Parts: sequence; C-alpha cells; structure tokens
Amino acid sequence: MIYIVVFVAYAYGLWRMSIPLTGDQKVYLSIALEMAQRRDWSIPFLWGEPNFLKPPLQYWATLLGWKVFGMNPWGSFFPSVLAWLLTLPALFRFFPKISPDLKSEQIRDVVLFCSATFATMTFATTAQMEVWLILFWMWSWVFALEKKWIKTGISLGALLLVKGPLYPALFGLSLLGIYRTKIWTVWPAVIAAGIVGLPWFGWAYQQYP
Repeated sequence: MIYIVVFVAYAYGLWRMSIPLTGDQKVYLSIALEMAQRRDWSIPFLWGEPNFLKPPLQYWATLLGWKVFGMNPWGSFFPSVLAWLLTLPALFRFFPKISPDLKSEQIRDVVLFCSATFATMTFATTAQMEVWLILFWMWSWVFALEKKWIKTGISLGALLLVKGPLYPALFGLSLLGIYRTKIWTVWPAVIAAGIVGLPWFGWAYQQYP
C-alpha cells in the first residue's frame, strides 16, 4: 500500500511540470535530447561535442522514459519517480539493521517521512541524478550490512555509472572506517563493481582519449 501512496503522490501532476530554464536539470535533459537526436546512446553529447560531465546512467534512464512514454514531461521525469520507488525496499531493509528496536509501524513512518521531505520529492520528480545516487547508495549499504559482497559490488558499479568514482570510493572508506570491515573480505565487491562500472569508462576513453 505504501508504494501506491508514494507513487500517486509523486506521479500526480508530472504532465504539468515544466523544464527549468536554469540548473542541472536543463543540462541533463539537453544531453539526453542530443543523444536521442544522434541515435547514439553510447557517449553523452552536448552542443555537438562529447560531454563527460557525468557518466551516462541518468541519460539512459531519460532515454528509456522517452522510449516508453514519449518525449514529454512524464517520459522525462517518471524514471526518477521509479528510482525512488525502488529505493523504498532498501529503506525497509536498512533501518531494522541499524536500529533493531524499531517496530514495523515506526519503520513505515520513517520511510514515509523520508518520502515526504522536500528534497526527496524534488529529486524524485525532476531529472536529477541525486535520486539515482540515493538508490544505489542505499542498496549498497543494505547488501554490505548483509555481507552480500557481490551484490554490493554490482550496486557500487551502477553507482559508478551515475556520478563517477567519487561516491563508490567514499562508500568504501565509510565501510572500512566506520564498520571496521577488513579490506580483504570485500574483494568480491571490488571486482563486481569494476566489472559493472568500468567497461564504459574504458570504452569512452578509447573513443575520445
């Protein structure tokens, strides 16, 4: 039921939204638009030049939204709403691990509160990359706390394709520093992250060194 409530709250009015004239949203959508016009999803382009401001996952999500729903506000913004909906199961698994005394009703309220914050609603109803960052960051923590290192690495590899190597590196430092995880125990995560996230960077460098 909570997923339906959040979906309705977020998706309502997407048709009436407009593209901001300033800010990152305009840039991200412009890059996706140029990729669509070129019929080339491999390398982000802006104003006729390769643009490596960010890796391509956000642009791919926008292009898929246009492919399914058409080139309109719904198609542009729905992928971000979907990203937040996919974050909710991670929250339901994360909070009991860090606060075992929380009751199910309390966890539900916390998840609803997270969904209702202005920042989250902004990121999840516009073409922002932060909601994708939250999605893969949360699932990485869930899998890491469950010691499922290959799944952790897959999620970190996807995170690598959202905003580059900074956030996976910060995640690794947090894991090693806060939870005192031994570095030799997480090698499956490192390998899986590299397999998922690095090939695009290597291929893009070959195309535009």
